[in-house]
Amino acid sequence: MRSLFELVLLGWLALAFSGCARSSLNVAAFRVAAGGPQAVEPSGSAADVTTIEDLINEDLDESSEMVEVADPFEPVNRVMHGLNDRLYNYLLEPVSTAYETVMPDTLERGVANAFTNLRYPKRLAGNLLQGKLDGAARETGKFVVNSTVGLLGFVKASDRFEGLSVPPEDLGQTLGRWRVGRGPYLVLPFLGPNTLRDTVGMVGDGFLDPVFYIDSVAWGFGARTFEHVNDSPTTLADYNALIEGAIDPYVAIRSAYVQARDEAVRR
Repeated sequence: MRSLFELVLLGWLALAFSGCARSSLNVAAFRVAAGGPQAVEPSGSAADVTTIEDLINEDLDESSEMVEVADPFEPVNRVMHGLNDRLYNYLLEPVSTAYETVMPDTLERGVANAFTNLRYPKRLAGNLLQGKLDGAARETGKFVVNSTVGLLGFVKASDRFEGLSVPPEDLGQTLGRWRVGRGPYLVLPFLGPNTLRDTVGMVGDGFLDPVFYIDSVAWGFGARTFEHVNDSPTTLADYNALIEGAIDPYVAIRSAYVQARDEAVRR
């Protein structure tokens, strides 16, 4: 039986790492995705999904901001953005570089695939709560294929089956589909860009994550940290590409995040 302290700590971990790339530096913030950082998978054609990479390729900056963003906490958010930026550059970047040096690319991808596969319950719930029964069936098919033929998810065997391609869903997107407003924009410690709606969704997603139910706090934290470090090379590359050349990196990130999340809700 877990103590109250362990439950509180695990609850924070659920929030802090549930979207590991919403993630992780809000991995999902920069790879709007499921499970992870969360890579977006195409539905039909690539044009069906707007990703952070799409917005980067459009040279998005504050002059091209196309959406109204409620940011009543901007002074605090800017301070947090600056602190996060230093944390990424002076802590995460060196760790990421060292990890990428010793970890073979194939194994790195396998670990990311395995964690993404493990978060099937989150994506299944997102589909079911939005009434997307076809998406739920495809997610289930992907999970079965990747868990068996794909060796517990390390190999993304589902890529060989076109019918199993489906955009990832999460509870933040579900709330958006239920017409819950974004709420104020927030920059969270270490996680980076978010909104109040997505933060609530992250909490729910965390409790749907099987890693949350690891009985040992130390093992659970270790698994989260390992996943975060494994995702960090790709996440940092996206982050640096997004802010490069931006007159105001804070506004560029805010706009890209909100647009990508809005598109994820609409699809």
